[in-house]
Amino acid sequence: MDWDVIAKAIAKAEKERPTMDIHSKEGAKVTFAYPDNGRDYEQLQAEELLIAGEQYTVKKVYVGQSSSHVEFEEVEGLFNTVLFKNNQEESINE
Repeated sequence: MDWDVIAKAIAKAEKERPTMDIHSKEGAKVTFAYPDNGRDYEQLQAEELLIAGEQYTVKKVYVGQSSSHVEFEEVEGLFNTVLFKNNQEESINE
């Protein structure tokens, strides 16, 4: 396995389709932008409870070793962070 090739592919994908910052603060707004990201069961859960293209308010982010999940003010449940992108007007460093 060529880890350099894998790292470059990940960097390219992140640049083309940036997912939400796992350090997003409570109150930050994110958009359900990537319904095809994540595991099948995560996609199904998100499809049932969220609307693609809609904005949601971060309540809390849970950072794991291989994946991270976000909880929202508007809907119950935990969702894989790779399904979302930060909104342009949000400042990650605030």
